[in-house]
Amino acid sequence: MKKFDLRGKMLPVLLIAAIISFTLTGVAESAVSGIDDAKNNAAGFIKGVARLGAYMAIPSNGIILPIQNEPSSPTAGDSFAVKEDTSDVDTSLPEQSEPDSADIKPDESDTTESDSSEQDESDGEELELPEEEQSRSLLISKNITAEYQSPDDYNAKSGRIKEQTYGKITGDTAVDLEYGQICNLTSFSAEEVKKAAAAPPEFSNDGDPKVLIIHTHTTEAYELNYDDGYYDDNFNGRTLDPGYSVVGVGAAMAQALSDNGIGVVHDGTLFDEPLYNGAYDRSAERIKELLEEFPTIEVVIDLHRDGIADGDVRIAPVAKINGEKAAQVMIICGADDGSNTLPNHLKNLGFAGALQQTAEQMYPGLTRPLLYDYRLYNQDLGHYNILIEAGAFGNSPEQARLSGALMGNALAKVIKENS
Repeated sequence: MKKFDLRGKMLPVLLIAAIISFTLTGVAESAVSGIDDAKNNAAGFIKGVARLGAYMAIPSNGIILPIQNEPSSPTAGDSFAVKEDTSDVDTSLPEQSEPDSADIKPDESDTTESDSSEQDESDGEELELPEEEQSRSLLISKNITAEYQSPDDYNAKSGRIKEQTYGKITGDTAVDLEYGQICNLTSFSAEEVKKAAAAPPEFSNDGDPKVLIIHTHTTEAYELNYDDGYYDDNFNGRTLDPGYSVVGVGAAMAQALSDNGIGVVHDGTLFDEPLYNGAYDRSAERIKELLEEFPTIEVVIDLHRDGIADGDVRIAPVAKINGEKAAQVMIICGADDGSNTLPNHLKNLGFAGALQQTAEQMYPGLTRPLLYDYRLYNQDLGHYNILIEAGAFGNSPEQARLSGALMGNALAKVIKENS
């Protein structure tokens, strides 16, 4: 297999390769717009390429190469990335780095805070890979929009953004794990919850893809002008631009999974635009379609962003991971209320607990306490199904995408260790 060394190439070559690859996915016009916005200085250029990566559902340090003999299951227009399988999970940081329904906040007595005012190239040849390697490490991107959102449209200083690091919670709802915690809002005892969360999940070794990443609130966005430390209240926190939305975070998570040898489908279908109400009903139908199309999927991740505020101050939950600021994440696992709507909720809690502990062990401080509550969120669909809040309205998209990549690494480790 021919290998490409991207590290020694010049930036202009990367730019050309990005435009060519982007044209093949039918979104060259947005790519050129992003480049025009970033061409005035080197820092802007790098940010522009990083945003193109979010558009294309790939990271900014690599270009997806075309593949011969594509698997027959994906539909036309899907994007594919094939990576060599690795025996170990990559824990390194990437080179580039409306409030949701989860409005319950951890005890803020143990927090730190600060103002947020700080802040490959392909030669066109087709890559021939053995069929076994294609099936083992596949990334399929579906229905990713190519809209562009200019941050200059919303640059008023209506209110301040404050970074805050959430620590441990206290009280009757706190369930301590070896790594991290659970916020238990159910009638189950702390002992029952802890026991269920410690039960290891089980995955099959048969077939790929293993993971589906979807976004019920597809247009949920992050702060457009994070570097100035203020937000513009004319911006409603929603955008079709994946460079600023949860879709870009899902792309980072999907790429991390693929890089670690886990097959993944990332679907960017719009469920909350133009109509917000009924989004969960629409995403449920799409999840069913994808589970039928890809019966090997065992994990469904519904990826959102939270909304946290203190009066007119918007909170950006952050953690310092290897010197980089990442948006803190919260896993939400639904509990059955006695109606048998979620009959497998305790097994699902075992998976959620494994992911919580693995992420916290690998990247201390990355997670807020796992929320275990009487919530549905389509978690009756699929084998293991959880909701993840990646940061909040006040975070920058770069912080959220870093968290997506780190959670992708953690999820890959959970799957590998329990297969």
